[in-house]
Amino acid sequence: MKMKAIFVVVLLIVLSIVSCQKSGNDGVASSISGFTSSDPIYMVYDLSKPVTIYLYMLGDIPADLNDVITEANEKYFKPILNTTVEMQFLAWSDYEIKYPLILAGGDEVDIIYTSSWAFYDQESIKGSFLELTDDFIAKWMPVTEKEQPVASWLNVKIDGKIYCVPKMHQNPTVKAWAIRRDLREKYGLPRLTDWDSLENYLVTIAKKESGIRAYAAAGENSELQDSYLGYKRILGTNYPVFFAWQGDEVWREPVPEELTFRYVTEWYTDFALKMAEFASKGVWSKNVMNNTIPTRDAFLLGSSASLFWMADVTFALGKTLEDSGLGTVEYYNITTDPDAPFGRPPLNGDCWAIAASSKNRERSALVIDLMKNNASLRNLLQGGIEGRHYMAQDNDRFTPGPEAEDYPFNCWAWALNHPETLKAAIDPGMHDDQKAIIANIESRDMIDTYVSLFRFDIVPVATEWAVISSLIEEYTASFECGIFGDQTKTKLEEFHAKLEAAGLDKLTDEFRGQYAAYIESYQDIGGERHD
Repeated sequence: MKMKAIFVVVLLIVLSIVSCQKSGNDGVASSISGFTSSDPIYMVYDLSKPVTIYLYMLGDIPADLNDVITEANEKYFKPILNTTVEMQFLAWSDYEIKYPLILAGGDEVDIIYTSSWAFYDQESIKGSFLELTDDFIAKWMPVTEKEQPVASWLNVKIDGKIYCVPKMHQNPTVKAWAIRRDLREKYGLPRLTDWDSLENYLVTIAKKESGIRAYAAAGENSELQDSYLGYKRILGTNYPVFFAWQGDEVWREPVPEELTFRYVTEWYTDFALKMAEFASKGVWSKNVMNNTIPTRDAFLLGSSASLFWMADVTFALGKTLEDSGLGTVEYYNITTDPDAPFGRPPLNGDCWAIAASSKNRERSALVIDLMKNNASLRNLLQGGIEGRHYMAQDNDRFTPGPEAEDYPFNCWAWALNHPETLKAAIDPGMHDDQKAIIANIESRDMIDTYVSLFRFDIVPVATEWAVISSLIEEYTASFECGIFGDQTKTKLEEFHAKLEAAGLDKLTDEFRGQYAAYIESYQDIGGERHD
């Protein structure tokens, strides 16, 4: 009897161990797994099997990437998830060719960067990305499920389904004008205060200065379109061909019936006529359509007297120009209302997707969850090694470290952007006008809006859009550069007629209908309207 009792006890222990092992395979930590996560959040998972996750990113490889990823593996991925992350980069020069091939071929890929501009729709529809159900997100991305802005999931839904994890935060995109202060002072012109003073500067430089273009447009002129758009207080949607005319009214959310196709608005007609006037006055070269030197490069080389681009890039180019002794620069924001709130930018511009072919889907999800939400790891991946690549400040800002050039801050980890991502410290040597622009940006509220978070599904009108988009490509660059001259109005009428024949009314109705449905969805998840 005693031996039987011992046998029963041993049998119960064995059955208990087997039960624990089975439970571990279901995602619950096993007491005999041989691995315990160093982070309590992830202790509930069976991470006994070491796994390598292959992560693909777009862009140029920073020189010190291996040092940073090695530290990330040793300090975070291995001790927390029993995982090694290996990174591959698809270069800007050929990512458009390689991206779909990587997903379709036999390459090992688990996590891949995607975006509204980088294959998200196409590859999701093809089935290249894993669908992330609510249950999957809750189980395998526990922190993301709690912390991710709820409205951001609406940004990435395709036919009601989610195929990627968007970033958690996006700073507003603010563009600024840079002009040559030395040239403005040379001709006794006042500082810029509005569009009229900008126009006066451009036309004066075009008339009086030789060897320098007032604004060296190249092949197209979409940046000036953005400047004029803000000046006229047009409120854009996340689908850039539709806008709401705001005129001089106080900012408010548009209703569906106000959303109008950009190229048939009174605003666009005014813009096209203004560009024809600029072209006739020599603001840019008559050979503009064949000019292959980007405006940014021309400004940097001193052959363009102005530039309108992202504020941070504009500041950097202006400093380089001044350091080279080619002239002096000053900066202006004459485009947006300095007191208006920012509509929160859409978050689908930088995302992580899990490849449908991944052999380690659950572990990939945990890697994404850890990267996005562990502040120390996020700072490492975005900023590099503290003390080498960046120097953390006490006020959630950073300054470049001695080896910053080998790992520029946030040179690839855009999909990890978070409200607590470190911000660059303000350089005391900045111009006062630069400091004023930055201070204004940081002082303005950012609010969730229907219009800025709306995402349009083009599939129901794909046929009409194929024709309409080809017409946009055919006509708009010429309007932007004023090529049609005195015939601009006639060409606009021709353009509008072709758009109508291609199905513009159907496209507009579909857009407004989806927007109206989106408003209901947004309210259902607790979104607030800002009128």
